[in-house]
Amino acid sequence: IGESVAGFKHRYKKEVDLPLLRFRQGKDVIIINNAETLGCSDMQALLELTEKSKAKMIFLQDVNAKKGFNAGNPIETLKQAGIETFKIDTGTTGRALSYVPELKAIQDGNERTKQLACAYALKEDKERGNTTVFVGSKEQLKSTNEAIREELKNQGKLSGLEQSISVLTPVYMSKPEATLAHKYPKNAVIRFYGAGSMNKDWSIESVNREKNTLRLIQNGKRMLWNPKKPEIHEDKQKTSFVISKKVILKKAVFKKEVLQIAIGDKLIATGNINVLGIKNATRFVVQNIDKKHVELLSGTKVFKIRLDNLKDSHFQYNYATTISKSSKRQVEHIIADMKANSLDKAIINELTSRAKESLIIFTNDADIALKRFSHIPVKLTAAETLLDASKVECQVDRFINNK
Repeated sequence: IGESVAGFKHRYKKEVDLPLLRFRQGKDVIIINNAETLGCSDMQALLELTEKSKAKMIFLQDVNAKKGFNAGNPIETLKQAGIETFKIDTGTTGRALSYVPELKAIQDGNERTKQLACAYALKEDKERGNTTVFVGSKEQLKSTNEAIREELKNQGKLSGLEQSISVLTPVYMSKPEATLAHKYPKNAVIRFYGAGSMNKDWSIESVNREKNTLRLIQNGKRMLWNPKKPEIHEDKQKTSFVISKKVILKKAVFKKEVLQIAIGDKLIATGNINVLGIKNATRFVVQNIDKKHVELLSGTKVFKIRLDNLKDSHFQYNYATTISKSSKRQVEHIIADMKANSLDKAIINELTSRAKESLIIFTNDADIALKRFSHIPVKLTAAETLLDASKVECQVDRFINNK
């Protein structure tokens, strides 16, 4: 299917409803790529449509791809029903790489981030422009982006003229943490969705840990909120704000921070900025900046924005990212920070298939990482990396790889 499943269903339904369908029954062949992502409803709709046209269906499933439990059920059900299956070996064992991946083992996470930042910043401008940095989790993004920018600044690869902007940085909380009032950062901003006039930002004024409530303030209005409950309560002491208890609230949590930007900085929008015509996930490079304005380049489009219009905006540095299933674009060079236990076949396939010329993986355990790369020759520089790190802060207690 060379289009989305929803689009295909809409178009193909018109074809199978045509009066002369009987003359082409059994002649269609439909190929579904990434079949592991199909949900039950999509699978049912496809089977119903192809039953009318008697089309042959070929499902291409990546057995190494990460998928949710529900997404895999339709394919497994078809297998149990006895559909014919075949396997094409396109894994790492059959694919020759034009380079040897390099593993750098550093147990300390902070030191690993510093070494990654240094490896990225040392590249020449052109090569750095063809390099992608991946981290294993979104919680690593902030520290990795800041470390890379600091190293670029130290090496004089960013303009010395900087301006400060106030930004709202997403705060990532686990579901259990999100129910506890004291886990919310001081002075954080909470944005509620799905409550009509409440689609605005509320700042945390105070926390009552005993009652598990947050007192929120917005333009002089105050209200109490218990993160364990969906409803909002009137703060009888200081305001008269009421919302129906039937409203189920969705929320996002942000932390106010100051971002230093200079010519050459890479930025990404972490939310829609409607007043500026900027969509979420749009990437920019700072082209020019002065005391009042900044020019941001995205592709071929230049946004000239007053700095005071960027107050509490949604921007962050964009030197590192996480592996995205939706983006399969190849780049010349990849530098990644992945814990050894996370290096499963899917991640290794993803990294080696995207990197054209070089792949450097910073990891925490050399032995585990080597086992995960058992079918691919790799260059291990664990001892070398530890020695470099020891010159900076610590003494070498032992070699991770002493063979």
